Amino acid sequence: MSLEKHKKPQFKSYYTPEDAYNEIFNVQDLVPKTSDVNPYEAKGNDIYFSNAIMFRYRADTNDYEYFSHPKVGGNAIFDEGEIIKPHQILNALKFNGNFEATRHFIMLNYLNIDIPYFRIGFKYFKVVDKETRYGTTVEDVILWQKEAICDDHGKKILNKIQKFNGFICKPSNKKFQQSYKGYYNMYKRFPHKPSQGDVTLTEIPAISGLMAHIFGDQQELGYQYFKVLYEEPTQKLPVLCLVSKERQTGKTTMLNFMQMLFGSNFGIINSETLTSAFNSSYAHLNIIGVDETVIDKASAVEKIKMLATADALMVNMKNVQEYPVEFFGKMVLATNKETDFMRIDNEEIRFWIRKPGTVKRTDPNLNDKLVSEIPKFLKYLEQIEMPEYKTRMVFTPEQISNKELEAIKKNSRSGLHKELHIMIKQFFFNNKNVTEFQASATDIKRQWFESNNSISAHYISRVIKDEMNEDNEGVTRYHPFNHVNGSTISGRPFTFKCNNYLNETEMKQLDNDGTTKSFINNLDDDKLVF
Repeated sequence: MSLEKHKKPQFKSYYTPEDAYNEIFNVQDLVPKTSDVNPYEAKGNDIYFSNAIMFRYRADTNDYEYFSHPKVGGNAIFDEGEIIKPHQILNALKFNGNFEATRHFIMLNYLNIDIPYFRIGFKYFKVVDKETRYGTTVEDVILWQKEAICDDHGKKILNKIQKFNGFICKPSNKKFQQSYKGYYNMYKRFPHKPSQGDVTLTEIPAISGLMAHIFGDQQELGYQYFKVLYEEPTQKLPVLCLVSKERQTGKTTMLNFMQMLFGSNFGIINSETLTSAFNSSYAHLNIIGVDETVIDKASAVEKIKMLATADALMVNMKNVQEYPVEFFGKMVLATNKETDFMRIDNEEIRFWIRKPGTVKRTDPNLNDKLVSEIPKFLKYLEQIEMPEYKTRMVFTPEQISNKELEAIKKNSRSGLHKELHIMIKQFFFNNKNVTEFQASATDIKRQWFESNNSISAHYISRVIKDEMNEDNEGVTRYHPFNHVNGSTISGRPFTFKCNNYLNETEMKQLDNDGTTKSFINNLDDDKLVF
């Protein structure tokens, strides 16, 4: 736990726990943990053991001179005549030289430090502070042993440890509650406070430069995205995907900045963790970063899509019974695969793709600048207007759509989808007067894939329905491929319309000459319009 924020007012900010104890030394603290009788006695300011002087007080320096005493653990702790501070006496006689136990004792009993333990059922947990590489502090909850707590602080501390019914996740960056209706809130306290007074973007050049670089022409949406993250942490948002095959594009810098900003409520995991049976590493996170993402497994892709819209999770933590919790996680992916890091269907609306360019110059002090600007950045976010929630994920598909997203959707289509698209386009070029035609999956198999044993009529039907979004009609009689000179057959055909497969330029070309020459000569995936 952080020390400074819990100190009593009478202790100056530069004091350590040891400094404080040297001023308030209480000889009663020397009672051994294994005895109810105090063998030590204060006569005036001197300390006696069994009526023999042990430490003589030195008023000029507020410390003690050591005289002989029984050995502790078989060893004499101090040398005869050595000058000793009160915290050293406490450390030697009460805690047998255990420095951490001594410090915890002082903090809990004299500096008004919150007890860094809590209990759920029969399990004990410890809240610890960890300093990040950016100089900020984040909290972590660790499973702890009851015996270790007693060893460090004595059994009496167990009566002071707060007990909860279970875990809960209640995100709030402005009005944080550690305890909520008898449950321990696993959401962590927001580590920053906004500055005072109005702020302009010119006052946060490092952050505004990063935002402009990452979000480009969608920069306004970028600020709105961060405003929602900060002020409405329970709100769902689209999966932000930072993609670029180039190095030094700022993808990792943005993930680092989000960690600086949101502290322990942001965490970076790898793609393997997504498919692991244990999900406690991210179940309580508000923002989940996945760096250098390459999602090869279909199960991982589906997991990301599920997490993007999930309202609750069953948390699976090692050595702790599973428990349900509300889930508020937002996903941020960073990858050097621009179009093939995962499959995104044409109708998918949960992904926001940004492709930042290469950074022209690097700043070795950028992280320090980003951290220092956070209070003003938060104030700026408070100043801008909250976006209108037009969908469940705030933004509409049209707002977050861009060419990078379309490129991924195009690349996500199956090989058969691409082949069918080519075949259908070529059909219209070869039949310039036909604006639409009908064909069943069986017809297409016979016409275009008769010798390809790896492509079945069932597979063709599934791709046409699921990827091309074409619906077949009820049983009817029709001319396959508009072969009007042939007899009609009965079946369930799909109807393919010319304007769904040719772009405006190709339609004009077809009207002008009806030739397939230029189309066939230039046929490749990059020219196709999906």
